[in-house]
Amino acid sequence: DKSTKGRSMAPMGAYTTTLHEALVGRGYRRLARLTVTSKRLSSHRRCSRQQHDTGPGRVTLGLTCHAGDTCNEGTEARIRRVIKVDAAKLTCSELSKGYCNDVFVVEQENEEALIVVKLYSYLSLLRTDRNQRGVIDERVSEAGLGPSVLSNTDEGIAHSFLQGRVLEEVDLHTRADVGAAAAKLVAAFHSLQVPPEFEPTRPLLWTWLERMMEEIEESASADALPVSVQVLRGEVDRMAAAVRDDAAGAARMLRVVLAHGDLKPTNVMLVSQEPEVELTLIDFELSGPNYRGFDLMKLFRTSPETYCEERFAAFIAQYCQAAGLGETAVHELEAETKVFEPLTWLEAAVFFALVIVKGGDTPENVALLTDRWEKYQAKKWMVDHYLRILGRHRTWK
Repeated sequence: DKSTKGRSMAPMGAYTTTLHEALVGRGYRRLARLTVTSKRLSSHRRCSRQQHDTGPGRVTLGLTCHAGDTCNEGTEARIRRVIKVDAAKLTCSELSKGYCNDVFVVEQENEEALIVVKLYSYLSLLRTDRNQRGVIDERVSEAGLGPSVLSNTDEGIAHSFLQGRVLEEVDLHTRADVGAAAAKLVAAFHSLQVPPEFEPTRPLLWTWLERMMEEIEESASADALPVSVQVLRGEVDRMAAAVRDDAAGAARMLRVVLAHGDLKPTNVMLVSQEPEVELTLIDFELSGPNYRGFDLMKLFRTSPETYCEERFAAFIAQYCQAAGLGETAVHELEAETKVFEPLTWLEAAVFFALVIVKGGDTPENVALLTDRWEKYQAKKWMVDHYLRILGRHRTWK
């Protein structure tokens, strides 16, 4: 979403125009909201971070840095550490500033290729272990299912810039070609081996929920939540008992794979439509061993107005075919996936509760927590219901 500007002696917009043209020409996340502006800086302000209001819903953030400049230890320094560059001029445009990470596209002076740099936030680091960060990105890069990793550090990760756009929820519920390509891509990802840095049979979902709940419970701001901490904890424990701890029941059939962990449509990029749809995955900081059904449901979870059961069923059938599961597995996997819709809403509700107690007590975040909590409450019956259905099917290998 953002803007850049160069040194006072450089032609106005020289670097900005280059980056703007590259982004518009190649496409990237949230590109519809991308605005790039130029503003000549005085000779004593050679490194700046400025916001410009460009209309409703549009804010640009300029960040242009030069080697040797005196500026605060902030974003520019972190980007340099991630890409391991000290002496080059960098022109950076912030692509997204979300709840978990800040993402920039970076242009180095005299380098044609653009780099995407993701800087991890506290909320991201909380849910991941140090020795696991970037491991899945590298595994997926080697498998050709995601962007090439250029640098991997504790602070963030850098990878190649991808041309295309991210999927929208409506794509999966209206386009058969997108659904078929997504099924093959996700099946290929799920077939990868869990790296040794992870415990292969321990789903990360429960690690995230426990760490987030502990932070919420220890916060002095917890009383400000629209949902009590005790109620949140009770539902997390209830879901854990039904899904994680029921080793003798149908829950044992819930398959754990190398999962994306945050497989929403905006983490799948459409990179080509000719001669056929080509997709790739992005954003792997929450990836690791997790429930297959959680991944699949997060991809297809949407509003009742958008949801298409026919497209969901076709996706599951195509996934089974790509994964070599056979036709008999289709109905079982449908039930397995639907077990997790309530958990996708519960995990999101707990996340927004954490955002609020960590200083994000805004009307927007309160509304997001309330929305996710209400959706969880409306859907939590699905866990027991689909576990019973799943229990009537035989286990497949």
